[in-house]
Amino acid sequence: MPVLLFRTGDRQRREVAVGPGLAIGRSASCGLRIDDDPAGRPFRAFQDTLLDLYRKGVILAICSKNNYEDADGAFQRREMPLSMDHFAATRINWSDKADNIVSIAEELNIGLDSMVFLDNSPTERAWVSTRLPDVLVPDLPDLPSFRPDFLRYMPVFDRLSLTAEDRQRPAMYAEERKRRAFESSVSREDFLRQLQLTVTVLSDPLALLNRLSQLTQRTNQFNLTTQRYSPADIENRLSDAATKVVAVTAKDRFGDYGIIGLAIARQDSHARAIIDTFLLSCRIIGKSVECVLLHQIAEWARDCGCAELIGTYLPTPKNGLVKDFYPQHGFTPLDDHTFALDLARREPQVPTFIAVVT
Repeated sequence: MPVLLFRTGDRQRREVAVGPGLAIGRSASCGLRIDDDPAGRPFRAFQDTLLDLYRKGVILAICSKNNYEDADGAFQRREMPLSMDHFAATRINWSDKADNIVSIAEELNIGLDSMVFLDNSPTERAWVSTRLPDVLVPDLPDLPSFRPDFLRYMPVFDRLSLTAEDRQRPAMYAEERKRRAFESSVSREDFLRQLQLTVTVLSDPLALLNRLSQLTQRTNQFNLTTQRYSPADIENRLSDAATKVVAVTAKDRFGDYGIIGLAIARQDSHARAIIDTFLLSCRIIGKSVECVLLHQIAEWARDCGCAELIGTYLPTPKNGLVKDFYPQHGFTPLDDHTFALDLARREPQVPTFIAVVT
């Protein structure tokens, strides 16, 4: 009964995920036990706890040594609280669990340092802990009846606040599985064209301060400067006439990504617009939504009479993905970390496969 989770940080919530290999009980004499009787009740309670965490925004993933057909069949039983639709990623095979965890992290764009691994096998726990020291591997209680409360009260699942995005995130990851399946069946060009991607520029960011602050606190991979802002910080920038805040949502044929992009720029005294913050949620990476953000900021800067748009890339251990972002979009290097776009000569373009609603 292996379980994979993604934990929170000290006082800031990260992407969180939980995944049972099979959160059910087996015995040689009675087979699968999930019924409401003394033998099956602890295993059902464990699944109920996972389902409760899922509804609170916890992402489920499966990492199990098993035959896929057996596991899939078990989850199709009517009495099972969980179904395959609850899981963002699955690794049900006989491969090494540490390798499977790395594969899941890569698939979901989540760091190993955000993961928690639960397994009732001390051998598997020791192996994963040794191979992947960044993964938290707590010892499960030996008695199945103690495990639901053990999981429920783990400090890593403490929440300071929950946004609508948090509660929707499990469903969003499940939708992402469908996108990946579709992407693997067609060419990249056809995938993007048939995705029916629509990006909406939000008209009232002031109503979304908590979510916008959360984006700055939690986004690391596609984040050019990794500036961290509180809701009050965002509000102050929205009230500044010399500052532009652009937030976007996205949706496609498979579902809604939610609020996934934020850019903040300000005018200076030299007819320039300085990009202070530019970030995208990992859920939308690879679909060119950053072009919409850049286009919106460039249009605002030009309307304000700015001749140049200045961007800065501040490298961190996690944002190497975007080190060439500005040169790739026509910016000229001013130094190792600062880039300029001549707004009179170049205008950032939005790909034709994206519909933009303003």
